[in-house]
Amino acid sequence: MISHSKVTLLVFMTWFISIYVHSAEHKIDIKIDHFSKGLDFVNYLDKINTSSIPEELYRNQFGYTYIGSSHEFGGSISHEVGNISRPVEPLSIENTFTQYELYLSKFNWDRKHQFSLNVGIIEQEEISLDCVQRGNVLLGGSCDNADFRLLDGDFLEQTGSRRYLPVLDSSASAIYAKLTHTLNYYTNEYKHSINTVLSIHQVEHHTESPLFALTSDFLLDSQLQGQSLRKIISDLQAELPQQTAWYDITLDISVESAYKVGDGSIYGQIGLLYSEKLDYESDQQYKQNTYIKLGYQTELIERLSINVSGIAYQHYLQGIQPILYTPKTAKFFAHPYGELSIGMTYYF
Repeated sequence: MISHSKVTLLVFMTWFISIYVHSAEHKIDIKIDHFSKGLDFVNYLDKINTSSIPEELYRNQFGYTYIGSSHEFGGSISHEVGNISRPVEPLSIENTFTQYELYLSKFNWDRKHQFSLNVGIIEQEEISLDCVQRGNVLLGGSCDNADFRLLDGDFLEQTGSRRYLPVLDSSASAIYAKLTHTLNYYTNEYKHSINTVLSIHQVEHHTESPLFALTSDFLLDSQLQGQSLRKIISDLQAELPQQTAWYDITLDISVESAYKVGDGSIYGQIGLLYSEKLDYESDQQYKQNTYIKLGYQTELIERLSINVSGIAYQHYLQGIQPILYTPKTAKFFAHPYGELSIGMTYYF
């Protein structure tokens, strides 16, 4: 859920600044991004060698921008929900992210040059995995057929009833800053832009499990389906994201063009990016990415426009969403990925 206090702060800051600036225009953006197996137009799912299959993703974004004579500022809130299915426990996983961003842009009178600064935070809601299958061993949780279950001793002592602890709880967060320069070139029918974006993300993952607190050699050396519990726990820990913060620095260069067609415009963008991870304890298998975007925008009624677009990436969201890159998920980044988007913009 989106924090009401953060929403209130974002709205108040943009309103408070705007009351001191005159002769301005305002813009409201609403955008929806979607991915599902039925819309897999780059055959992403067929190429992934994994038992975890992305089923669908929805990302909703609301943004406000104040447009002055030589500057813009505003903010946005986005909420993302993605579902993954698996043939073994956990049978499904739901990832929920909320992102808050503030934006400031400065440009010259003819808008040929534009400099922008974006700062924001991304928060992943905690995921609780009640049961986890490791090879032929089922760890639980409340799974009745689990090979090993951890009893909540405090709850048993207080109530006399049995309650079993989930295997794993995890969450993640990132703070980031992006500096962008845009060079625009206009003609009667065309608009061309060259965008250069330098960004840095600080990413942190948090993982807790009652298994990691076990110290009894009797329990750790016990055999489950031919394996010691100690080895099962060690293998599980090896697949988890590192517990110390790391940084992702990305340079993104893209060319964008728009061409007027009737009452609307067709636009396209192609980009190249490169990223380096600092303080990252695992190998960074993928450092570059390319992407292409195509879309159409038109005015529905006065001051209200709609746009529809599709974007395809060479390496999943490499350099786009660093919080998703972990040793466990790196296999996803070996393959292309695409999304469809629909958005509405209102000026007032």
